[in-house]
Amino acid sequence: MEKKCVDLYRKFAQYYNVAQGFISSLNHEVIRVQVIATQRDLERSEKVKFEKEYGVVRKHGEAPEIIYSSMPKPIENMVWQRLSIDGSRKAVIRKWKNKENQDQQFIEVWNSNGKIVNVNLTERKEHGKVNDNDGEFGSFEWSPCSRYLLFIAEEKRPESMSFFKKVTDESKTDVKRGHEHDYIEDWGEQLVDKSKPVVCIFDTEQSEVKIVKTEQDISCGQAIWISSDQLAFIGWPNDPYRVGLVYCHNRSNALYSFTRSTGAIDVLYSQNTSVKSPRLTLDGKNILLLETAVFGPHQQCTRLIKVNIESKQVSTIVDTVENTRSACTFPGIYCLSMPRRCFSHDGATLFFSTIWGTHQVPVSVDLASGEVRRLAHDGCWDVLDVHNHLLLASHSSPNEPESVVVCDLGKTHGAEWVSLESPDICLESIQWDVIRLTPEDPLPAPADDQSESVRDVLSRFKYAVKAPGVHSADLDHVDIELLVLRPTGLTAPYPLIIFPHGGPHATFLAAFGLYLPLLCEAGFGIVQVNYRGSLGFGKKGVESLPGHIGRMDVDDVMTALAYCIDEKIGDPDRLACFGGSHGGFLVAHMIGQFPNVFKACIARNPVINIASMVGSTDIPDWCVTEAGRDFSFGECPKPDLYEQMWRVSPIQYIDRIKTPTLIMLGDGDRRVPPKQGMELYRALRSRSAPCRLVVYKGNCHPLTEVDAEADAFVNICMWITENMK
Repeated sequence: MEKKCVDLYRKFAQYYNVAQGFISSLNHEVIRVQVIATQRDLERSEKVKFEKEYGVVRKHGEAPEIIYSSMPKPIENMVWQRLSIDGSRKAVIRKWKNKENQDQQFIEVWNSNGKIVNVNLTERKEHGKVNDNDGEFGSFEWSPCSRYLLFIAEEKRPESMSFFKKVTDESKTDVKRGHEHDYIEDWGEQLVDKSKPVVCIFDTEQSEVKIVKTEQDISCGQAIWISSDQLAFIGWPNDPYRVGLVYCHNRSNALYSFTRSTGAIDVLYSQNTSVKSPRLTLDGKNILLLETAVFGPHQQCTRLIKVNIESKQVSTIVDTVENTRSACTFPGIYCLSMPRRCFSHDGATLFFSTIWGTHQVPVSVDLASGEVRRLAHDGCWDVLDVHNHLLLASHSSPNEPESVVVCDLGKTHGAEWVSLESPDICLESIQWDVIRLTPEDPLPAPADDQSESVRDVLSRFKYAVKAPGVHSADLDHVDIELLVLRPTGLTAPYPLIIFPHGGPHATFLAAFGLYLPLLCEAGFGIVQVNYRGSLGFGKKGVESLPGHIGRMDVDDVMTALAYCIDEKIGDPDRLACFGGSHGGFLVAHMIGQFPNVFKACIARNPVINIASMVGSTDIPDWCVTEAGRDFSFGECPKPDLYEQMWRVSPIQYIDRIKTPTLIMLGDGDRRVPPKQGMELYRALRSRSAPCRLVVYKGNCHPLTEVDAEADAFVNICMWITENMK
């Protein structure tokens, strides 16, 4: 089994992940498409980045034709690259190590003749490290006049020095004595090097950097140009203290504008809400934003709004959706970020990807009427760029690795997608489908539930199967969906792994991951569960879970398992559960509440005891909200809140756990601190319950470093196999 797992990982590690895509015109007929992707390199234990170029011919009334495809070209040490709006120059931010092995960052400008500007930003010491494309703060954009570049960097910090060290350079007047050990707040998980980002403007003609200084104590990001003299950006308040930002789109912020010539800063939109992904409409008059409420679930149903730059008047284009009647009904917007270029050529239509049940699909929005139209169906689609009547996207499904496709928006008879790679790869050894269920309240457990058989346990969980086109009459019910993967070379029922997602306000998408097809090829059936509280099923579904974690979500996962046993997809004598973060919280609950059901459990960075987590995580608001209370920055937990958090935690069932449990932790996890998993490990060890603890150094919450990911897969596969014998 070990050799089989290693060989499988090597095979699947060759598939790439699309990071970015850009469309540009070579002439009036030929369009150039540039794609930047990452690929795992096992020998170097890192993800390498490469770019690839395609030539596309677009003829009126016909599908786009691919006329050439370049060889992949490795990209090393590049933080950002951006083509100017007129296409005449390319800007690059590059990282490098000098002779003393110190990190340096350069800004470069290239034209058709070569490099014309090269400035060492690190040596200038005007600001700190330039932010990369972190998904929260980072920006790198040319001004419309192609002279200025904006980027986000850390604010320059005053130099600190010991009280007992002598100053050798008398010109240094900004040195602060006795502050070298001061705590510097950061923005948490995966943003530990971000504390106070600022907007910077680089003049390519003068080779000068101007720092945008604000009176407010804010962290700045997601900056865009309004004109060559004005820009807009999002500002997050640093007071009273910073909390985790990654995966948390419920943080209070505001939209600001800055005028370069006067230095004036204005607030364009501030309503104690959370906004993101500002996009300037083609007429230059309005900024579109995705807006959610502050606090509550970390990810929510989103409102699409429009802010008029001159009048500051705000209007809603697409509002939130309370609930959905079927899988075909628009569930509302669940979008992390809109593409940089997202408008049709006339500016009347907006394009982006949004979660729709278990799928992520491209949609168009009529900006006048707010009408939303779905442009594709099965799988996972990510809109990368919209330009010159073409829409560029990536697409994958559970048995199709990611590929890049284009669609001609000028065609009148509907979207027709053309792959840039031919032929597409499809893993015929894996079959998948999505099942929609309406869960019912489970029957109560018997007094002596520890002696129940697997079938007795699952018989308590009732459901109704819902066909895709069937509409619910009762909007009070929230449906769940199962993504089921089957190994086609084996006969059902399969040894089955049930896999609830983390979050809990997230979604398992019908996308090509790594672990799931790998485990399926290894001979397991896989069931991913989008329980109530998941995104893509309406606002009511998201808001139904806080205060009911550890019960409602657990019941939904067990209902999904009951369906799989009833349909003879899974073998009731060969069941395992696998989850990370809140998914780890759920599998720990499941092996505690139902000690006879599972033969093996995998818990990655699991939440085990919310009461002990609240004081050490970067998201204390999550602990309070999901336990069923309202969060306030100034409120310290009292005994009744600690008790409430404990009562929804899986640690309460520790005496019932007997399932062999593999615990996997990242030692740099700021979201669910490693002591959570350690608490479970020590409790199991003290009760002689079978368990193993693996700690991956240098890994944060997702455990995605290549060496950790590879080792984890082999260990997971072997742990489940050995304990299912």
